This record gives sequence, C-alpha cells and structure tokens, in this order.
Amino acid sequence: MSAGPKESALLVPLPETESLVAELRLAHDPAASWGIPAHVTLLYPFAEPSAIGEEMLGDLRTIFAASTPFHVRFLQTGWFGEQVLYLAPEPAVPFVWMTERLAARFPAYTPYGGAFDEIVPHLTVAMLGTAEMETHLREGLPLETAANEVFLMVEGADDRWSILERFPLGRRG
Repeated sequence: MSAGPKESALLVPLPETESLVAELRLAHDPAASWGIPAHVTLLYPFAEPSAIGEEMLGDLRTIFAASTPFHVRFLQTGWFGEQVLYLAPEPAVPFVWMTERLAARFPAYTPYGGAFDEIVPHLTVAMLGTAEMETHLREGLPLETAANEVFLMVEGADDRWSILERFPLGRRG
C-alpha cells in the first residue's frame, strides 16, 4: 500500500530560465529530478496535501489575484554559504510581498520552516555549486522572463512532484 502525497510547496515557475539552468539543475539540484521546474519558492514547506481544501484554495486565489504579473530579470548569481549557487531575481520585492502575505494568512507554515531570518528570493541552480558553474551561468546573463502564475505542487508517494493547482497572478474570480 503506497502512502498519499507527503508535502506541498508554493512556487513561481520561470520556464524561460530552463535553457540556462536545466542541465545544471538536473545534475546538481535534486528538486529538478523530482519534477520541480525552475522557480522561485514562495512558501515551503506548505500544508500536507490531505489538508488542502476549498477554503485554503480560495484564500490562495485571493492572495495571488491581488498580485500583478511582473517581469523578472536575472543579472547576477549568488551563494548561500559556499555551496548553494543561485540566480538572484530582480525585482525581489514581489516575491517577498507574496511570501509575507502567505505567511500572514497561514502562520503555521513559515518560509523554509523558519530556518532563516530573512526572505531571500532565489532560483536554486546547484546544491553543491562550483566557480565553473557560476561562470557558465554568468555567461548566460542577463536573462529576462515574466512571473505570471504560482504553482501549488505536491509530493507524491514516489517522490515525484506534480502541480495540484495553478494560480494566475492578478486575475480575480
């Protein structure tokens, strides 16, 4: 007997970045092999999938309808410590705004489980990054894309993640 979905996350998919980051992510970020696209995380961990009902989905629709689609530029790389290599989105403010609204509405689910004091929007590329990887990324910058929607993704019993719901930004009703 297999277990049901285990975890969930809210993220902003950025498919136009895949041409630059897909190969590195697949080799160096386990999330890519689990089916999670290139993205900026808004809230993880989020609710256990079995706890996600219509009321919660309605609250999420309201939050994301209040956020306008926006253009994102990636101009630089960044590091968390000496190992985690990421791309830094500009502007970061809309990501922070949505994360703060989510954390206020769902206080039981703090960003990254409360492990960090500050919200730092980022697109993780490699969990064990190298200077060579960073050089490769920088050669592909600047990169521009649009943030148009949020995915609610859930982890299945097979450790693969799938989209449970898509929330367009700025669209009411």
